[in-house]
Amino acid sequence: MSLLIKNASFIVTPFKVVKDKSIYIENGEIVEFETQEADIVIDARGMVALPGLINLHTHIPMTFLRGIAEDKGLEEWLNEEIWPREKKLNEKVVYYSSLLGIAESLRFGTTSFVDMYFFEEKVAEAAEKLGARAWVGEGIFDFFEKEKTEEEIKRAERVLKRVKKMKNELINPTIAPHSVYTCSKELLQVCSEIAREKGIPLHIHISETKEEVEEARKKFGMTPLLYLSSFKFFERNRVIGAHGIWLSARELVLARKFNLTIAHCPISNLKLGSGIAPIGKYLKRGIKVGLGTDGPASNNSLDMFEEMKVAALLQKLSDVRFPTLEVIKMATVYGARALGFKGGVIEENRPADIILVDLKKPHFMPIIKKEQVVNNLVYCAKGEDVAYTIVNGEIVCRGSVENLEKIESKVLEEVKKAGIVYE
Repeated sequence: MSLLIKNASFIVTPFKVVKDKSIYIENGEIVEFETQEADIVIDARGMVALPGLINLHTHIPMTFLRGIAEDKGLEEWLNEEIWPREKKLNEKVVYYSSLLGIAESLRFGTTSFVDMYFFEEKVAEAAEKLGARAWVGEGIFDFFEKEKTEEEIKRAERVLKRVKKMKNELINPTIAPHSVYTCSKELLQVCSEIAREKGIPLHIHISETKEEVEEARKKFGMTPLLYLSSFKFFERNRVIGAHGIWLSARELVLARKFNLTIAHCPISNLKLGSGIAPIGKYLKRGIKVGLGTDGPASNNSLDMFEEMKVAALLQKLSDVRFPTLEVIKMATVYGARALGFKGGVIEENRPADIILVDLKKPHFMPIIKKEQVVNNLVYCAKGEDVAYTIVNGEIVCRGSVENLEKIESKVLEEVKKAGIVYE
């Protein structure tokens, strides 16, 4: 099947802005920019095309916990509110909560997401049903209890097998040990070895709070990233480190050496009072930075446009010249590179993951110069401005998500059945 995005007013590649071009797509790839005929034609006048957004760190099934535990720091939030409820989880709650979160993501222009949670095979099934591109990894932790280590590895391997069996090029596996404060050295080592052997990404929380860093110093005699590097966790692996707020100067040197990508989640970091990652400094030092929302329970939105705006504004505190184009790269091509994915750009022979944003709205006007398009995408755009979401050359969302109310009611039904009661 061929698809033509005809006469887009602007294309953000995201390395430059191009005016008045068409994009011809065939068999899921961008083929050229001039053809005027195709099986399906979208008239994109008054719209800007940009690569589909990549949410580099989330816990997407946590839609069922949205708005439940507010105004608490991370440790209190996890121990008193989140983990007790998650003990009652089952596959159905995760599946329907994932449908809701993925529908929201696609509606707001996110074509790819990297997830860490429980029953991740159900996240994969939900992504497949809705046509999203996903990297899924079972969130595992043994809490330093040796008898649990093997059990956690089996949970992770179960998801790897299920994803392989799906034979869907849009659904990809990761290994996702939760953090240094919930995983033993033995568990982290096995995860590192599996990732290396299978050539898949490692996804882990790193230095999210000051308390995490201090706890690591007391327990291991070193900070989290230094501890992980002491047993070759990073070597020959593609590692996504969620948050990375409290990295020392020495850790920054190692982050660059090991090609670590920081998944920056500014809204969640602010909401939980975790801190502000100095990503401008990281980027200047050659450290990769992508963008994520974290889960719907700690954000509470899956709107990556909100994330871009907050990320840009926070960096103004230390560098008023922090460029908006850099933020768009964080939400697209930098995330793709972290995953070893050829997408995140609008170029020939690249996967056709593209979104069209409708500029014919008062909050975008006036647009006099093409440079304004990038600035307005970061500072003015909202997820609801996305008119089309295209994944692998297929239109998966066109301004709305059908049956969203049915998905929402099903989530509530399954949550009640599971006994996850909201006091």
